Amino acid sequence: MQDAQKRPAWVKTVLDAVWQSWQYRAPSCRLAVKAEYNKKLRVWELWVAPSVQELYGGAKDGDRYWPPFVFCATTFAADPKIEVTSSAVGSSCRDDEKFKMPQMMIRGKVLHGRRNYKFFLRVLLEAEKDMEPLEIIDTFTKKLRFPFGDPENG
Repeated sequence: MQDAQKRPAWVKTVLDAVWQSWQYRAPSCRLAVKAEYNKKLRVWELWVAPSVQELYGGAKDGDRYWPPFVFCATTFAADPKIEVTSSAVGSSCRDDEKFKMPQMMIRGKVLHGRRNYKFFLRVLLEAEKDMEPLEIIDTFTKKLRFPFGDPENG
């Protein structure tokens, strides 16, 4: 997942609230994130997904997984800077690019400075199949490694 353009500063406020609401059930410290302005809807769309991990060493060397997780929508909505205006869950659909993965969708506003900004958050319930690994599980050292440098706190 990569951004098509530079993110506005307030997007970090939304992503911080996502990170505070995200509970991995296995060792992991990154989220896959994409942000893109939708001109038609006049809103920023944000996609978050579990990071892809690749095993290094051992019999399953090179296998890729995503760690199980729980996203607590109640915690997200309780953030004082976030106002949720609607939410829904959607299954995957082969014929619709925006719904190729099962996801939770949240429309809302975020308070940043003295202004509110609209966002459309898509929490993907599994990692995209073509996503590059953000973390490497080193089976020799039993540690996470990061192919793109140290994580930035989520």
